[in-house]
Amino acid sequence: MPVRFRLAILANSLDFGSNFDHGGIEAIIDEATACSLPLAVNNYDEFRSRLESSRSLLYLGDNAGEIAFDRLLIEEINRLNELETYFVVRGRPVINDVTVEDALAVGMDRVAMVVSNGSDAPATILSQCSTELQRLFRSADIIIAKGQGNYESLEGESESIFFLLRAKCPLIAKLLGVSVGDCVLK
Repeated sequence: MPVRFRLAILANSLDFGSNFDHGGIEAIIDEATACSLPLAVNNYDEFRSRLESSRSLLYLGDNAGEIAFDRLLIEEINRLNELETYFVVRGRPVINDVTVEDALAVGMDRVAMVVSNGSDAPATILSQCSTELQRLFRSADIIIAKGQGNYESLEGESESIFFLLRAKCPLIAKLLGVSVGDCVLK
């Protein structure tokens, strides 16, 4: 698995809404580049296979602190298969979740079309999202959903979703069948 995938997953630790101790940004980068932390759930081969036949990617962002790494991952994905890519942000500020302003600050608009989901929920609750986001969700060939909130709200919604997250609480860890602190590409 490319380092940029590991960085994006490990960077999900940068969440001021949880009490998870990630050890700091340097620790995240060190772990990702050393490949020292195996993924507890690793469906990278399935992701790669699905990516080869995809034309569009919907990337559901999570925390503002991790989106620079999301941008690196989108750049990597576009090197593997150039896609029509949409990066989804929250409609209004909530906790430390990514907004349009955050996405523009890291240049996300240079690698993807930035789209607001129209909601201020700390997750992607489709019934609360804009009509545009619901249309993009239904038509995307492949979806990346970052973080625990997106996992909680979207598990079982589509066969096209790949969840990238770090389990930061016992409840999510139990739902995923992993331990707190484990990394997941499901």
